[in-house]
Amino acid sequence: MGNDKLPSSRRNVIKSIVGSATLLGVAGSAQAAQSDTKSETKAGAASKTTRLTDENALSRSQVEKEVQRLSEKYGDEAAQNVLAGPVDTETGKFGEDVVSVSGSGPDNTTNLNYLKSWNQEYKVQGGTPERLLLTTDHFLSVYKSNDTDDQGRYRYFYWHWSQTETNSDYWHDETHLQFIRNRLNIRSNDEEVTKISPSSTSDLNGRQKSVGVTVGYGGAEFGISGEVYVKDATFGPETGGVEKGPAGEFSAYLDANNTQGRQSLNATTVTRHEADRSGFYDCKWTTECGGRQ
Repeated sequence: MGNDKLPSSRRNVIKSIVGSATLLGVAGSAQAAQSDTKSETKAGAASKTTRLTDENALSRSQVEKEVQRLSEKYGDEAAQNVLAGPVDTETGKFGEDVVSVSGSGPDNTTNLNYLKSWNQEYKVQGGTPERLLLTTDHFLSVYKSNDTDDQGRYRYFYWHWSQTETNSDYWHDETHLQFIRNRLNIRSNDEEVTKISPSSTSDLNGRQKSVGVTVGYGGAEFGISGEVYVKDATFGPETGGVEKGPAGEFSAYLDANNTQGRQSLNATTVTRHEADRSGFYDCKWTTECGGRQ
């Protein structure tokens, strides 16, 4: 009988060991799953602020090269919205230098003269382990009315543009875009923010949104008209990021609903100034983008 008990005892020991191993395996799997979940939702964000000086403004030839680069990176449709006017993405020519409408965006400036542009380019890192989440490019261009109002003030139209693309590589799932912010802060009391676009928030999915502004005075109209394609997002002025009047600001905000692929933003800030503004060094332009795994 002693020999009969031995196999049973061994079976109990083996069963106990196997059971413990199974429990450890389940616990390990649960921890791994929890870790994976944390990794998937690990977010990252990056921002950049530019003071609008003459020294860091782009020359016309630099803008043309940027238009060509952005066309190759994001496609013609995105690059055509970099500037508020006709754009030839093959040559990079824009505005009055475009001799043909072929390959250009709509002629969407009225009685405005192009002045200067500034750009930003950076990447957003995040996740565990850290990896590339987004590539981003941004432009801000300023236009001036070709005539003054009855008080001798010029109107200035700032055209905002942002473009992002989520990262996808062989070893990871494609990342997600959380938000885009594009903010202009006017710091001079001599310049007033008078109009903004978009002026209200909309939930959009695969639709165009108008972002143009028109100002009329002296029997003439001055303005920018354009549209931005919103893949899937809530888009409009940022709460707490709009202040009209002297030394005002406008922040356009796109809550991207964790979309993947490419997403665009266009917006307009309109100001008026008592003098013919030659420099913009007292303006600060900030962009920010956030993503997650």
